[in-house]
Amino acid sequence: MINEINEKIIGIKDKAKLRSKEEYLNIIEKEAMGPKSKEVLKKIIEYEGWTSCGWTLFDVPPVIDRGEGAIIWDIDGNKYIDLMAGFGVESVGHANQIILDTIIEQFKRISHFAELPNELRAKLAEEVSKLAPGKKKVHFTITGSDAVENALKIARYYTSRPDILTFFGTYHGRSFGVASATSLANIKYQFWPLTARLGVIHVPYAYCYRCMFGKEYPDCNLFCAKFIEELFTSPAYTLRWSEKEINNIAAILTEPTQGAMGCVIPPKEWLSEIKKIAEEYDVLLIDDEVYGGWGRTGKWWACQHSNVNPDIMVTSKTIGSGIPFSLILTEEKIADDLPVNMIHSTMSGYHLGCAVALATIKIIRDNNLVERSAKLGEYFLKGLKDLQESHKLIGHVDGLGLWLRIELVKDRKTKEPAKEEAKNVQKRCMKSGVLFMVEGYYGNVIKIHPPLVIEKEQIDESLQTIDKELRYVEKNL
Repeated sequence: MINEINEKIIGIKDKAKLRSKEEYLNIIEKEAMGPKSKEVLKKIIEYEGWTSCGWTLFDVPPVIDRGEGAIIWDIDGNKYIDLMAGFGVESVGHANQIILDTIIEQFKRISHFAELPNELRAKLAEEVSKLAPGKKKVHFTITGSDAVENALKIARYYTSRPDILTFFGTYHGRSFGVASATSLANIKYQFWPLTARLGVIHVPYAYCYRCMFGKEYPDCNLFCAKFIEELFTSPAYTLRWSEKEINNIAAILTEPTQGAMGCVIPPKEWLSEIKKIAEEYDVLLIDDEVYGGWGRTGKWWACQHSNVNPDIMVTSKTIGSGIPFSLILTEEKIADDLPVNMIHSTMSGYHLGCAVALATIKIIRDNNLVERSAKLGEYFLKGLKDLQESHKLIGHVDGLGLWLRIELVKDRKTKEPAKEEAKNVQKRCMKSGVLFMVEGYYGNVIKIHPPLVIEKEQIDESLQTIDKELRYVEKNL
């Protein structure tokens, strides 16, 4: 029996591997972007564990060497317009001189010392608190996963309740505690057993183009939100024992716009409804702004499109401009209820990270990057809608600031996902000098979230390249 179980486990692990070493080497030989790239990729296959995501984002990933603004170059000198911003990290642009100067000057003074108080930390806490909706206090963490994991810990401690309600399609990180909240099967299988999963309940997100309830917006009257409210009415649904007013849910955890699943943008009133439900049943709302915050969607925070003041917010990526850094913001009453030393890590609130975060905020403000994102996002979205008129593969486009999506389908009526076609468009665009990710619920969404400093001419060139490669792929269907 044990041998049979082991054989099944080995079989599952084998299925999870994309390719064998020989297959990797063969495809590198054929498709690498140049001789230097080929050499580096072969060395990575030989000496590095295959646990990074680069090989899932691209059949053969580019070997990035340097960047400037919204342009990046690989090690062979091939130039790309960056529509990824390095997972949304490089919002103020690659090789930003102010960020570089800040790093050098701060490193000359001190980069880190335990987690003791420092002046930069105090300044940053004040600055972020003033930018956030409501009256918030700041807690320092290191990564997005770290921030979300501690936010869940805070919610459970503050409410003395065990469970978290979150959504299908969300990505909240890969560390053990938050992997249960991340709704991706390809992550969950890696944790055997995932004990923390017992405390998480998933419900459908407001993905209107592919509504899980078969409804049409706006006639649906936000049925997906009403569905959540219904779950609180009966003990059979496990959330709440209404007769005794016993609530098992500590918090509702959500992204205002879903990132990893293809920049899914819900109706603006959806998050307002979720907040109302949370307030009605005395549940905290945790807003994950790791990906969509800091001007990405045309406002400082994505939740501001819905005029929502979350109880807890988490943010990372942009705020560090390439330096690992993250924050949790909680309502003052929550922060004041937490014990000393509850949130602590070796690098939390370190001098260098705080200096870069302050510089990043100043760059965003001084260059009006929030307003710029809104304006250029409208321009980019109009270009995508024009493409939709002339390309049968495009089933849906949407955007909020410089946070955009193109969903490819084989048939607009059936909405059958065009996954292979999306990957082909990605591969051809990369060879033509435009870099973006393809993700989504069905792996058929072109995600677009460039640095906020992208130029209009670079948007035009990106649209022309996508147009050209879509035509090629459609012609060869």
